[in-house]
Amino acid sequence: MLDAWFCKTSDFFPDSHCVPTRDPGGRVKCNQVAIVKTVHLSYGFAMHHLFGLCGFFAFCRAQRVPSQRVAPQRAGQWGRGFIRLLGVNQIKIGIVTVSDRASRGEYVDRGGPAILDYLHDVLMSPFEPLSRLIADEQSRIEQVLIELCDQEKCCFVVTTGGTGPTRRDITPEATEVVCDKMMPGFGEQMRKASLEIVPTAILSRQTAGIRGSSLILNLPGKPAAISDCLEAVFPAIPYCIDLIGGPSLRTREARLVAFRPKSS
Repeated sequence: MLDAWFCKTSDFFPDSHCVPTRDPGGRVKCNQVAIVKTVHLSYGFAMHHLFGLCGFFAFCRAQRVPSQRVAPQRAGQWGRGFIRLLGVNQIKIGIVTVSDRASRGEYVDRGGPAILDYLHDVLMSPFEPLSRLIADEQSRIEQVLIELCDQEKCCFVVTTGGTGPTRRDITPEATEVVCDKMMPGFGEQMRKASLEIVPTAILSRQTAGIRGSSLILNLPGKPAAISDCLEAVFPAIPYCIDLIGGPSLRTREARLVAFRPKSS
């Protein structure tokens, strides 16, 4: 008899594949993974653990498994506990959408998902995205940036929105307040690339700065402009994060080659 707890694979390990198991009736279910609590041998079984960059997978095989389920929150805590136990530091990237209307629910945020899609497209390194949706309030923006850098230990924080010339556009000001030093070259390069597409790009005030071991990058609010701006500066971002003591970000070189000196 195999006594086990169950949870959905996606609850336990995000982005993981399902593991076939058998229910008490002998039918195969592919949306569950068994987390072994106690084992009593009456039938032969095999268990093998594989741990890679994408997480920890438990493979269990048994003929009869009870249907007791574990709460997803508890399962998630166990998954993070396994990662900490094995000494793996997961890369965290903050994504902050700054928009009065989106924060009030007047329209769906498209800027944050556009950033996440781009990161998934170019990064080979697995990472945990931490998303925030907030209003155009400088004190709130500063608070969220500090939280993501200091408490969540994000090596890279990307904001979208609030970079224009209107009275409510204050994301660059909030970024300057929380940063130890500014990196104006990022904004210059993004505006240069955008000016080749639209002349009003000169009105955008996006910038970048460093807080501790975190790089903060401001992007405009339009999804199309987000991709253009990231494409213009992303080759320099992994090496910048290296220099300030962050983790090593590896890109999919067939998609985008990050610049690093040969000696690094």
